[in-house]
Amino acid sequence: MLHIGALLLVSGIAGAIYRDRAQKKQACLEKGPEYSVENFEDKALMTIDSVKAVDASFDDVAELKHYQKVSFYTLALTSAGSLFYWPATFFSLPLVGYNAYHFTKMLRHSDRRKQRSAMVVFEIIGVAGSLMASKPVAASVVMLFSFFSRNILLQAGNIANNIDSVQGLDLKRSSLWVLRDSVEVEVIRSQLQEKDIVVFHSGDAVSLEGKVVDGSCEVNQFSLKREMKCVQKTVGDKVFPFTRISQGTIYVLPG
Repeated sequence: MLHIGALLLVSGIAGAIYRDRAQKKQACLEKGPEYSVENFEDKALMTIDSVKAVDASFDDVAELKHYQKVSFYTLALTSAGSLFYWPATFFSLPLVGYNAYHFTKMLRHSDRRKQRSAMVVFEIIGVAGSLMASKPVAASVVMLFSFFSRNILLQAGNIANNIDSVQGLDLKRSSLWVLRDSVEVEVIRSQLQEKDIVVFHSGDAVSLEGKVVDGSCEVNQFSLKREMKCVQKTVGDKVFPFTRISQGTIYVLPG
C-alpha cells in the first residue's frame, strides 16, 4: 500500500512538471526564434534574456489562484478519505504531489529575503513532515494555508499599488466600457449583462475577473518577490481585479 501511495504522489509531481515545462516552452516560443524550444531544452544555450523571459512569464496572481483552487479540492478529498470513505485518500494523493511541487515552485519565486523566515521554515517542515508521516490531510492544510496567505499578499499589494483613494474599492459601483453593437458604452459594474464584453485600455484598472477573448496587453501586478512586474496577457489568459493595464487593449468576458 505504501508503494502505491508513493507512486500516486510521484504521478502528481510528474503532472505538475509537465505543466511547468509546457508553460516555459510557450513563453520561449512567444518571444520569437531567438528563444527557441531547442535553446530551452539545452540550458547551456539559454541567454540571460531568455532566462529573464521565462521568469517574467510566471503569472504570480493567476498561478496562486490555480494553486489555491486545486488545494481546496485536495483538502476535500483527503478529509473525506480520513473521515468517511478511505479510498478517497488514494484519489487525493496525485493532487497532494501536484500541490507539493507547486509549493516548492512558489517558494522559488518568492522574495529571497523571506525564504528563510520562521513562517517559511514552519511551512516547509509542516509539508515535508506530514508527507513523511503519511498524513496527507495535514500536508493539505499547510499547503492551502500557504497558498491562501500568499494570495492575500498579492491582492493587498495590487490594491496598494494600483488603486488610489479616489477610485476606492467598491467594484460594484465602478464604471466599465462595454462593447455593444460594435460601440463602446460606459456602464456601471452592477449593470453588466450576460455575455457583455468589457474593454480595458492602457492605464485602466481591472475591476473584474475574466478571460481575454481578443487583444493583448501588459498587466502591471504585484509579485511574490514583493515588487511590481509586467505580465503579458493574450487571448485565453485570465485577468484579475486590482491589476492595471500598462500597455495595450484587451476585450474581456467576465467570469
